[in-house]
Amino acid sequence: MKIIYNTLWMIFEKLVLSLSLLIINAYVARYLGPQQYGVIAYSITLLSISVVISNFGTNTLIFQKISKNHSVAKIIIPPIQILKTILYIICILIMFFCLYIFSYDFDPYLTFGLAVAFYFQAIDSYTWYNDAKLKSKYNSLINTIALIGAIISRYYLVKLSMDLKWFAIPYVCNYGISFLLKRYFYIKEEKTKSIKSFIFEKKDHTLKVISFFIISGAPLFLSEISILIYTRLTNLYLGQIKDIDAVGIFNASYVLATAWTVVPLAFVTSVFTIIYKEKDISNRALIGTFLTLLMLFFGFLLVILCYFFKQQIISIVYGSGFELSSSILPVLILGSVFSLLGVISYRMIISMHGYKYIAKKMVIMGVISIPLNYYLIKSLGIIGAAYATVSIELISATLANYFFKGGVIAKMHLKMITSPYSVSMQAITKILK
Repeated sequence: MKIIYNTLWMIFEKLVLSLSLLIINAYVARYLGPQQYGVIAYSITLLSISVVISNFGTNTLIFQKISKNHSVAKIIIPPIQILKTILYIICILIMFFCLYIFSYDFDPYLTFGLAVAFYFQAIDSYTWYNDAKLKSKYNSLINTIALIGAIISRYYLVKLSMDLKWFAIPYVCNYGISFLLKRYFYIKEEKTKSIKSFIFEKKDHTLKVISFFIISGAPLFLSEISILIYTRLTNLYLGQIKDIDAVGIFNASYVLATAWTVVPLAFVTSVFTIIYKEKDISNRALIGTFLTLLMLFFGFLLVILCYFFKQQIISIVYGSGFELSSSILPVLILGSVFSLLGVISYRMIISMHGYKYIAKKMVIMGVISIPLNYYLIKSLGIIGAAYATVSIELISATLANYFFKGGVIAKMHLKMITSPYSVSMQAITKILK
């Protein structure tokens, strides 16, 4: 019964926040329209790339190091933040130069404000510090406070009919509040000096730490940038091949299509606590198969429902300005279903220590997505972007996982098709034990 209570609590928490965010996003999108909404989405895509590059795979290493020895936190975090700052500034300068040279339709004030906001996200090492010290509840509480601040600011920006440039404020609130609160509690607990004084006092140590994390973080960075490429490339291609309006229309539909996944993801996360404790691989696979079957069943029901009512849904949520979003909504919901299957397969592989396999897979998926996105968007426009998203998620959830450990994921999917009832009954019995 504990798993049920935990799942219900997680679903309630995620659902309230996600619904609030979805409603306020729709409110903002209605006010801004596809073109201005697209400008924000396109700028965020570029800044997300800058964040991943500036992290350079260090976050996972921070988690590993602090998990093993809590005392190293105040030794490694200051140099890493210097490294992240340098890389982020370089990326931002290149980004602004490219936007200026290629004359993209962007607001420099908005982009600068967003760059400030994403800087807080880029240098945030405290999230991983809290996770490593088993204080994830602090992250959840702080992130919730920051998100509420962002939601309130969005509401008043629309209510006061503010210009586009002011819509960077919610992102500054979100990432800025989150970073500063986490930093405050970190300094309070570790009793550290300022980063500046630390660097000047320990120059050699700083250079040594930075060198270590650059070398060790490179393989992880390759995997992370590959993930970003195949999840964010669509926005870049749409902005270049089509126009900023297309980016806005696609993202409006994408936000709506993925909003429902918070509930199944909360359930999957709870059930995987059982899978991780299970020593028998066949029992792990059994529960994983049941989760896959469950996601497919409810996911396909949602796809069918949205197919018949897509125009009404878009009209109610976003208004007539986003009517083109209705054509891709069912396709993107199907993509979100495959994305959920991918999460299950990913966690199954991780539970069997397939870290290297995942890293290689992500690089391959990133490479595949480049020509696939380009061809489909060039040929079919926005609908091509939706088809590319579905195709990548399908391959990532199925074929790309079938070569791991003698096809354990392939066997799961086959068993789901051949014995759905028996799998469900056995898995439910084990989950409720």
